[in-house]
Amino acid sequence: MWSNDHGDHFPWRVSTNEGGTLKYAESREVFRHFVAASNELNSPRILACPADPKRSRTSAFDFLSNENLGYFVEINTNGSQVFLSGDRFLSTNKSVRSGLMTISKVKSLQWVPGAHVKSGGIVFSDGSVTWTANGQLGTIFTNLPIRIAIP
Repeated sequence: MWSNDHGDHFPWRVSTNEGGTLKYAESREVFRHFVAASNELNSPRILACPADPKRSRTSAFDFLSNENLGYFVEINTNGSQVFLSGDRFLSTNKSVRSGLMTISKVKSLQWVPGAHVKSGGIVFSDGSVTWTANGQLGTIFTNLPIRIAIP
């Protein structure tokens, strides 16, 4: 819904002067992308997976931080992917990471232990969510390289 109101662009592709978060696209402050879309979300409580023991829920967007997020954001500059977000336990080096990650080879991509066991959810631009296991990641991450921002 946010992109429909902003020329088919998501917050990280729209200037902060126009309500987006473009200046934070390369930042570790992933929460800012979700705050920009807060008018489209009922509550920030949904942004922390209940199965994620390292993330706490908040009930106000004013207090949202990376510590309240359980999901990465796909920030590719070419906007060619059909997915937007997913569980934060995606890795190329077998450990849970935060910050910016470039995925250039699906072969090294995997879900690492955290909230779920060798699986995770991917959110698509149409609002649907697909549950994937490690062996299925190559069917989603096809147009490489991509960059994701992990809280």
